[in-house]
Amino acid sequence: MIGEITYFSHNKFATQNRIERHEIKFNELTFLISGEMTYFVNDIKYEMTSGDIVYVPSGSVRRREIGDMLNDYVSINFHSEHHLDLDTISKNCINNEIKMLLNFFESAYSSPSVDVQKKMRLVFETIVLQIKDNTSDSFTSPLAVEIASYLASHYSEKITLEDISQATFYSTAHCENEFRKNMGTSIINYLIDIRISAAKKLLAESSMSCSRIATAVGFEDANYFSRIFKKRTGYSPLRYREFMGQG
Repeated sequence: MIGEITYFSHNKFATQNRIERHEIKFNELTFLISGEMTYFVNDIKYEMTSGDIVYVPSGSVRRREIGDMLNDYVSINFHSEHHLDLDTISKNCINNEIKMLLNFFESAYSSPSVDVQKKMRLVFETIVLQIKDNTSDSFTSPLAVEIASYLASHYSEKITLEDISQATFYSTAHCENEFRKNMGTSIINYLIDIRISAAKKLLAESSMSCSRIATAVGFEDANYFSRIFKKRTGYSPLRYREFMGQG
């Protein structure tokens, strides 16, 4: 039984702020929509990547290190009569249904309605049920794993669905359907995420020009790279580099 929702925060394109080690008297769920974060729960380290959810039950000791990556994440604090039947970390668990429910929750949280707590509890309980559904069928097909591995190894090259089809010996339609079903996104979106992550690293750690970085991570058009980078991160490549102290 979910009790009072005490805190909600949607941090869009924010860096990971430090949380000093302490015991919490509430429950927390953090949804990492995009980016990378590091959590410590009862002194166990959990590396979060896009799509992961961390559950910290009341009475746990939590800590979070400071980070420099720009993340999009949601945190919800709440009281509950019992600990939820969830793992501390649920990997690759945020699908379109959970994103939609989080949007509903945010709308309810911002509402001046006298029934706001009731609305939030109903949406929140649905979110928890969706997390359980997603984790109960967490098997990832070998084909999806093979495609993800191929993308990670060849992202700097020109890749088409036909290339993936030839590498896996499956049709392009089957590859796309199997990947989307298991990974929650299309092959192309996944590839772009990998390329943007690689570009972030080069912008932060090198003095390479933006056009050279675009080529290095697999974008043939530097202007398209700039547009998609800003769309995915909220910053232009140059602004991101300035933010990371390399400008």
